[in-house]
Amino acid sequence: MRKLVFASICAGLAAFSLSCISVESNGVHFKGQSEEISLMTKSFNAGSIGNVKAITSGGNISIDGDAVGQATIEVLGRGNNGKNYSKEEIMEILKNDYEFSVDKEGNTLTAIARRTKSGSWNKSVSISYIIHVSHEVATDLKTSGGNIRLSALKGDQNFSTSGGNIRFDGLSGQVTGRTSGGNIEATQSGGDIQATTSGGNIKMEDLKGNIEMRTSGGNISGNSINGNLSVSTSGGNISLADIAATLKGNTSGGMIKADFSSFQNNASLSTSGGNISLSIPANTKMNFDIKGSHVSMAQVNGLQVQINKQKDHATGQLNGGGPSLDARTSGGTVKIDFGAN
Repeated sequence: MRKLVFASICAGLAAFSLSCISVESNGVHFKGQSEEISLMTKSFNAGSIGNVKAITSGGNISIDGDAVGQATIEVLGRGNNGKNYSKEEIMEILKNDYEFSVDKEGNTLTAIARRTKSGSWNKSVSISYIIHVSHEVATDLKTSGGNIRLSALKGDQNFSTSGGNIRFDGLSGQVTGRTSGGNIEATQSGGDIQATTSGGNIKMEDLKGNIEMRTSGGNISGNSINGNLSVSTSGGNISLADIAATLKGNTSGGMIKADFSSFQNNASLSTSGGNISLSIPANTKMNFDIKGSHVSMAQVNGLQVQINKQKDHATGQLNGGGPSLDARTSGGTVKIDFGAN
């Protein structure tokens, strides 16, 4: 028996910890669930596969772009509602109540496990895939309740889950990910990246390119981001470090903290109810317009600032001016420190 890899990202501004799972080299097992059984493994010539299309109604999907000679797909199954079915029982349920197939059509590896008959949840199963393909493969993935993990892939990646977590690393190209209720973790990837979650947290590490991250209710954290970054949360906090990107950040009710390693592009930050804290290199050339219930700025050489009598609005420039910083909060304070060059 093998178990599918994913990371569960727990709530919290800067800490995204693993919980409720036991992790092994190839996978994960959820506490309180029946264990997955290996149902089949198929192999194909790795060079003949340019796309993967995988659909499952309740299981996890894991894809690694590490195959050299042979691409493989392992199908795993388990009973829902704590039911412990044998391999033969799961295959019989798939035969009678599901559309189930694993095949190659042209250059596309296709795996489908989709329920076609309504019935008792007690007689349903969750099907997971562990897939190894070559590096240059595009994907189209969908699971209604499981987690999705992708690693070391180049090309267009499109994936969605209704209730699970998303984790990807080493991707390049057009990346689009969606989850209705899970967390998102993105690392060491580049290209055009868009990822959204309705209720989870987002964690980013070492990303380059055009990056857009959205969550309706969670926190957003990021480290080492280059390019163009747009982040938004309706109720959470935003915490960013080692930023060298054009930045647009918005939260309706949380705080914003951003540390810039360099400031060579425009930045726009806003929150309706939280504080804003920024750290910017002292040798930066920039214009700024900041507003909050109280505004404070560290004094450094080259700073020209005008602060109104109420000390809630400041404008000016640093080192003769340059890219613009716009930071606004309706109910909190704005604090700007100027760090080492």
